Amino acid sequence: ANFYTDADYSWWDGANGMIWAVSQASPLRRVQIANDLLLFQYISGDPAAGYSSGGFLADSTVEGEIQLGSQQQFLILNSTVGGDVSGGAWNVILAGVSVASGIDSECTQDLAQIVVNDDTILKRRKLRGVIKPYIIFEDERFLLATSTGDIDFESVLILSPHDDKNWTQDDIDAWLFSPGIYDSFTDNQILMSQSNFVLLGLGLATLRTSLVVAGSGITVAGIIIDAVAGTTTLMSWSGMNGILTDVFFRIGNFDNNVTIDASANTGLYATGSSLLIENVWIWRADHDINGQVTSQSYPLNTAARIAGRNIDALGLAAEHALQFQVHWTGDYGTLLFFQTEYAYDSLATFDQPGYFVEGDNHTAYGVGVYAYFRDAAANISTAIKAPPSSHFESPFSVFLNGIGAIRHVLNGHGAAVGPNTASHIVHICTDIDSTSSSNGKKSKFPPEFEKDLHQMAFVLVVVAFFGLFTTITLMRRHAHKMLVEDNDVDNIVNNQVVENFRSQIANFSDESDPAFELSISLLGNDSQRPVRRPPPAIPHHLLVLEEEEDESSILTSPRREQSYTISSSSSHSNHDSSLNDDDSPSNRITL
Repeated sequence: ANFYTDADYSWWDGANGMIWAVSQASPLRRVQIANDLLLFQYISGDPAAGYSSGGFLADSTVEGEIQLGSQQQFLILNSTVGGDVSGGAWNVILAGVSVASGIDSECTQDLAQIVVNDDTILKRRKLRGVIKPYIIFEDERFLLATSTGDIDFESVLILSPHDDKNWTQDDIDAWLFSPGIYDSFTDNQILMSQSNFVLLGLGLATLRTSLVVAGSGITVAGIIIDAVAGTTTLMSWSGMNGILTDVFFRIGNFDNNVTIDASANTGLYATGSSLLIENVWIWRADHDINGQVTSQSYPLNTAARIAGRNIDALGLAAEHALQFQVHWTGDYGTLLFFQTEYAYDSLATFDQPGYFVEGDNHTAYGVGVYAYFRDAAANISTAIKAPPSSHFESPFSVFLNGIGAIRHVLNGHGAAVGPNTASHIVHICTDIDSTSSSNGKKSKFPPEFEKDLHQMAFVLVVVAFFGLFTTITLMRRHAHKMLVEDNDVDNIVNNQVVENFRSQIANFSDESDPAFELSISLLGNDSQRPVRRPPPAIPHHLLVLEEEEDESSILTSPRREQSYTISSSSSHSNHDSSLNDDDSPSNRITL
């Protein structure tokens, strides 16, 4: 371990261990905690326990228990817990988490606890070996560990805020940004076009510029991107198979020494396919160094626009954009955990979903949309809008404070939340009938693979027919040859054999078929039956069928086709949406 501390403190009665009472942009990764982990902090007389509003924990081991307490929302990913997991206010997702005491999904009016253990999105993450890059010291040298292997520091360019900004990607494999604020970039952008390149920030290095990612297999991690005046898109990602992790966007004024008239049309615009987004927060300021943000200052129209195919998001938050928080137009998108809050200074005429999906076959777990309309009484028709091919588990909406309301949770379903409603939070925990004929049942296989299965089944039927036909023909040829070699059939077979053979011929003969001929008086003058000429041999390639699936194809193949349903969390303790070994279409049939 690079760092160790004896985090064994007694905070209050029954609370011993390590406290990490955080909100967004404060992830915990690759830690081992020898006792309990407290994700909130109780202070006497404060029933809200500090309003902790996180958060993200991944690739870690907690030997004790995890107490979420007042945490509004939290995602725990690929970790091991030696005790219980308890608490939480509205939305807790455990994805690929082993809990010694056991844990199941549950959904109530106030809290959804979603357990995801075997979903395809987790398998893709594992197969790709996704990690946030980190530094290791081994064999007297420094290495940068990445998802694609270790990079020697001889191929790493270490940067500081005072360096010349005309950086190159030639002859290196990574940029390492030391802590600080980086500004005054040429053309107000950084272009990354080299495939499999890595950008890692230490201490949340802050870049006041736009980032354009055009190469395939690129990783960007551990930075803050601050908007400046006139920004069109803070991050544009067109490269394939990229990884974006622990990256946070800010649109506001956060420097006492510089006045920034920050603005952006779009925070994140992703068009490249198979991008993995992990722990990303896009935030238009509701407050900055000058106090509350009002009058739609520091405008951001769309926080995240996701147009690429097969994009996975594990931990996404977007807040206070003036139009769309998330606008997902790409097909086969999958999301684990989403939190959004409408702009406090929205206009009274504002009416947009907080999570807007137009792509087909979308799957989302734990989507929460919150409202605090401070300056005008906006009324939202539906917090989430998605096409019929989508699947959502435990979506919900929350009225935080202020005026205005959210009338429905998803596509007209779910009760309203507002200042005068019976409850200020509404979860949808039960199935809603789908317009699809599949009645809301998830397909076990991706749609293109299902099509292949249907085609393979048809081919198998055809091959089986030809095999049966060939076997019968060969049997009859043998019988024919044996019979014609002796002019007296009665000397070869007895009457019972003749009768059996007559029955077999009757079952596989057709007197109207011109391919038959009465060339042999097989059974005597009183009963003549046609015998089919032997057909030409069937080519060998028609008798062999091979279908094999490379396990790596799960990385880029379209995900399962699903009908639009809303599933109860309690029915998804163990998901059956992945390709098991015994379900693989790898077969070889030889006749």
